[in-house]
Amino acid sequence: MSDFQDFYRSREALLQRTCNAATGLISSLLEAKEIEYLSVSGRVKSLTSCLEKIVRKQYKKPSESITDLVGIRVIVYFEHQLSEVEEIIRTNCSVDENNSSSKDADLGDDRIGYRSTHLVCTFDRSRSSLIEYRNVSGQRFEIQIRTVLQHAWAELAHDRAYKLSGGLPKKIQREVNLYAGMLEIADSSFSKIVKEIDLYKKDIEFRNIDDKQINVLTVNRLIEDISNANNLKFRDKRYCDDVIIGELANFGFENIGSLRKAIDSEFIEATKRYQTDNTDAGFLRDLMMWIDPNKYFSKCWKGSWNGVDGNTQEMIEIKHPNFALILEEFAIDIDDDFGAPNEDD
Repeated sequence: MSDFQDFYRSREALLQRTCNAATGLISSLLEAKEIEYLSVSGRVKSLTSCLEKIVRKQYKKPSESITDLVGIRVIVYFEHQLSEVEEIIRTNCSVDENNSSSKDADLGDDRIGYRSTHLVCTFDRSRSSLIEYRNVSGQRFEIQIRTVLQHAWAELAHDRAYKLSGGLPKKIQREVNLYAGMLEIADSSFSKIVKEIDLYKKDIEFRNIDDKQINVLTVNRLIEDISNANNLKFRDKRYCDDVIIGELANFGFENIGSLRKAIDSEFIEATKRYQTDNTDAGFLRDLMMWIDPNKYFSKCWKGSWNGVDGNTQEMIEIKHPNFALILEEFAIDIDDDFGAPNEDD
């Protein structure tokens, strides 16, 4: 024990440097590959935890046997991302296969429980030659890769306050297994759905979508087409959500083709002149008010917003001179300080 304590204290600063370097590297690699993740976190195992593990595992050579002195945890959203992250790590780090494992494999085909991938790594030779990694090149670190649901289960199953495994009465253990199985099914199902959405996005990316139903993905594609074709600048294209999709449906648009047809040259020119700083949702709401403001407010609006800027009022009044009265009827505020139309157009 005393030998290990001396070993630990002599390397404590190295362990922290390795933790910082590994956490930063993995975060950068995932972002470079555009893999969305919930978190990448690191920790140096405390001496107290190490000593407890040595006793529990009865390690004869703890300095060699404890592979997680530096631990990095990667939590991704979906199951299919696990293999993507593992491939990135294997490409950029040296993996100690003898000490690495997949808890899926450990469980076997007929068991349910704690699941995640553990890779014991060092920085590979090419990275270790870089000046910022030279002083941490030989230190091992263990990378744990989980989905959000795997992480939730692991926290419940291993937290002392919510111990859900080992020594439980059979009836309770059966319920634990059933719920763990439900989480595993949900994990796989969400991953399958996300991959189907990605395929759908690719399917509509380059083809004619006028016969497609109106949803967030097809409307975003239409907005992209319209903005590119007419040199329209949108302040933000992230506001098109289920609320605006519902408004479009309630207004009576049957598919993307009917929506595209409604966005005619007159509306585009008015938008360019009066709306110099708009969002995608604002553009679509302006369209519906441009066509029929009474219909929009009576069938679609539902109080989801309560203010119109002066430019929008002036633009809609081109076609509907009584627009101010309609706004007053529905208690919509008018901001007269928004600014004048773009004089350059």
